[in-house]
Formats: sequence, C-alpha cells, structure tokens
Amino acid sequence: MMPIVALTLALQLHTLEASLHGIYTPNEPVIGVLTFPSEGADESGKHAKKRGSTSKSSYIEWAYVRWLEQSGARVVPIYYNLAPKQVEAIFKKVNGVVFTGGPAKPLSAPAPYFKTATHLYQLVKEAYARKEIVPLWGTCLGIQTISCIAAGGKDVTGNFPAFDSYSLNFTKEAASSRLFGGLPETSRRTFKAKCRHTGIISVYHLRFLQQVHQNLCP
Repeated sequence: MMPIVALTLALQLHTLEASLHGIYTPNEPVIGVLTFPSEGADESGKHAKKRGSTSKSSYIEWAYVRWLEQSGARVVPIYYNLAPKQVEAIFKKVNGVVFTGGPAKPLSAPAPYFKTATHLYQLVKEAYARKEIVPLWGTCLGIQTISCIAAGGKDVTGNFPAFDSYSLNFTKEAASSRLFGGLPETSRRTFKAKCRHTGIISVYHLRFLQQVHQNLCP
C-alpha cells in the first residue's frame, strides 16, 4: 500500500499562493488536484472529533504529486469542501485537473467530495464548449467518479475480483474507439489472439465500470 502524506495547511497555502501568483516558470503547467477527505470526515464534510485522532483535513497521496512534478507540472490542491466560487476561482488558474484514487466508492464518499467533483466536471465541459482545453484525468476512484458523474449521479460501478489476470477480448466498437481505433487491423488480430487464452491483463482494482452501463458514460 502506498504511503499517504497529508498535506499540511502551511504547505498547501504556500503551493497555492506560489502557483496562482505566477511564481513558476512559464513552461510549467499548473494542475489542480482534488483532495480526498481524511479519516473522520462525516457525510457533511466536517471532521468529527475522535479520541486520539488528529485528522482534521484532507490529503493527496504523495505519489500523485511526485508523478505530476516529475512531469514538469506544479500541483495546486483543490480542497474537496470548498465553496463553488472558490473552486471556480482556482479552476480559472489551472491548466488541468486530476481526480486521484481513494479508499471509497464514488457515491459513498462524504457528499462535498462528489459535489465538488461534479462542479469541476461541469467547469471542464463548459471550458471545452468555449474551445478552452482543460484536461480532466481520473485514476482508480477518480475515473469511477467521472463515470458516475457522466451517468447523472448514478452508480455505474460494480465489484471485480482484484489482483488477478484476465484475457482481453475486443468488442465490435473497438475499431472505432479512441483507444484502439488507430491500431492496425493486423496488430489488433495478433493482440487479440495472444490475449484470448492468456491472462496478461493485470487487475488491481476492486470496482470497475460495468459494461451494461457504458452507454450512460459517453
């Protein structure tokens, strides 16, 4: 399990102020990362007091920050329980948004998390309509959250046996998909033949987008 580093308020404010006020080189994109509620957050997003608990904020797993920084980006935390106007102010200053993984189902996380994620999703769509490209990336819980938002708030994920290997079988839509559409037919046939009876696809997730709901997530 990857270590989790809770970003302190001082570090978050320093990073936010530095990025939003232009203290970075012009070639460094600024990426907003949605934080995840730390242990102890209730449904409202407030943190209940627990004996011996010092958890009062949210966090970003260190691996995501390192991944982005190693790619030449600066990271700005977008607190999951910010007011809409605050989210919009940060969104105007970033070049992309990331929804990280997390230890919960999209719709079982505290309500403010899904609400803020939905707001960011809509802001990305509005920017795209204005021909302003602000990429939105989701990993693990992040892509599950995006799928549920795209489906109108419906839970389109299902349980999946994790930590196992599976074969890859292309559907008829694969030829026109963004992921495999550019793959030569000969390569597709070869890849399919090699994957059909060999478990070369490793799965490390407990939940996935169910095929029956794919039409809800265009």
